[in-house]
Amino acid sequence: MIPTHITNKILTVGCACNNPKGGIAQVLYNYKTYLFKDFNFIANSYKGPSKFHKGLFAIYGLISFLLKLLFNWNIRIVHIHTSANLGFKRSAIYLYISKYFKKKVIMHIHAGIFDKYYRENKEYVHGVLSKCDLIVALSSNWGDFFRGEVGMNHVAVLPNPTEHPRILPSAKDGKCHFLFMGNINRNKGVFDLIQAVIRIKNEIRDKAIFHICGSGADDELMQMINSNDLSDLITYEGFVGGDDKVVMLNKCDVYILPSYIEGFPVSILEAMSYGMPVISTNVGGIPTIIEHSKDGYLFTPGDVEKLSSYILELIKNPNKTHEMGELARVAVNAYYPEVIADELTMIYTKLLA
Repeated sequence: MIPTHITNKILTVGCACNNPKGGIAQVLYNYKTYLFKDFNFIANSYKGPSKFHKGLFAIYGLISFLLKLLFNWNIRIVHIHTSANLGFKRSAIYLYISKYFKKKVIMHIHAGIFDKYYRENKEYVHGVLSKCDLIVALSSNWGDFFRGEVGMNHVAVLPNPTEHPRILPSAKDGKCHFLFMGNINRNKGVFDLIQAVIRIKNEIRDKAIFHICGSGADDELMQMINSNDLSDLITYEGFVGGDDKVVMLNKCDVYILPSYIEGFPVSILEAMSYGMPVISTNVGGIPTIIEHSKDGYLFTPGDVEKLSSYILELIKNPNKTHEMGELARVAVNAYYPEVIADELTMIYTKLLA
């Protein structure tokens, strides 16, 4: 963990994370649980039941933040975890308030669409980022984007952490179990996965099961499954979290994330920690995690033919699946909390000097 004499000078800001649903929430949960003994934290948003509830929560978060800065004189760094669009504008308010109180500010950017958001709002985004003391990028290619295209010199690269696996007894049924975890929408590529299964369904019946975990356009998903006679191949699990997610991670053999947009997906790290090879797209920070043909396969978003061929490859070669999974288990060692805690400690120490 990060030493207490450092953490008591840090105030972290981000979305509510007690019951994480989404990538940033999971990262913050991992920070709270594994990196900080005392997590000084303000939640500035949550996935509430209505705009009214979300608005009240945002106001409460802002008031709590102001009180923290007024009365906790130990705070020297405000570490803001942000996305793009409205999330970034909300984070900018926290930035300006922090600078008024003469605090150093880290803007930790998680959004997989941030390059697009920047190109559509260059002057505004550049102005906000130039006022930060440090920008944290999730991978080396995102770091290159902020240094090169955005023109920022104060950039550090810090991958997301993942928790150590909880290995449970898991009975095998002779089938290859594939796992998808994420929002049920087109950006996550889940419908491309369905199309890939349709292409090869006659070859893989009785040999594979695909577990789809998440929430969103589930009606459209179920319609595709039923209309294409895939109910024996694809199981829609709904949203899974906590112990249910651990059970699913222990049960499955291969992880699939055919996303069109990503930052640095924690779900891939989680799957690798359970010894799963990963089939995913070459977007965002994913190519810095997966080494193609070693611990997984990478392909261009939308290439359903390539996706289906990689699925077939791993079904037909269980020994290869196992070997790639073991290499994935080794590769993920670089992303465990104790490693990320050491890197974040160095970042904080430099800013506090």
